[in-house]
Amino acid sequence: MSGETILQFVRTPAAQGGAGEEAGARPEAVGRLRQADLERLVRGLPSGVAAGVVELSSGMPVAFSTLDQHSKREFDLLAAATTGLFHDTTVTTIERMDREHLASPEERREALQQVIVQSRHMLYLFLRCRREPDLVLVSLCRADANLGLALMVSREALQRLELAP
Repeated sequence: MSGETILQFVRTPAAQGGAGEEAGARPEAVGRLRQADLERLVRGLPSGVAAGVVELSSGMPVAFSTLDQHSKREFDLLAAATTGLFHDTTVTTIERMDREHLASPEERREALQQVIVQSRHMLYLFLRCRREPDLVLVSLCRADANLGLALMVSREALQRLELAP
């Protein structure tokens, strides 16, 4: 399956108009995702393996694209980890303290914008959308990837996601 892109769009209960809607889930987030953008991101990442978007309010992946045989179950676990990283009690307390020091409401946004995690075999990049802080772009590379290049490619993809109509 090497070289072939697998793209999956995952509809959360909120996207289907189900019970998750009260949690603030945004179905329009699914509409903004472009298959070409996620595929381009995975192919452009140095030693790229997969990329996806996670909705923090539901803790579910909105969409993902992979070059390997990553299952939806694995991406569900990654989505849960993403939510844990960004909604951790200590992190939210730090963000609250950070917002108190900002002068104007326009400057206020979540303090935690990026998380980089490296394991023995993988490099995980988690980038929060600025326009919609409930969405996080997740990029996966093999551990030997050039971190600077992976971060640059992921940031460019995040900008395209944020600017998409």
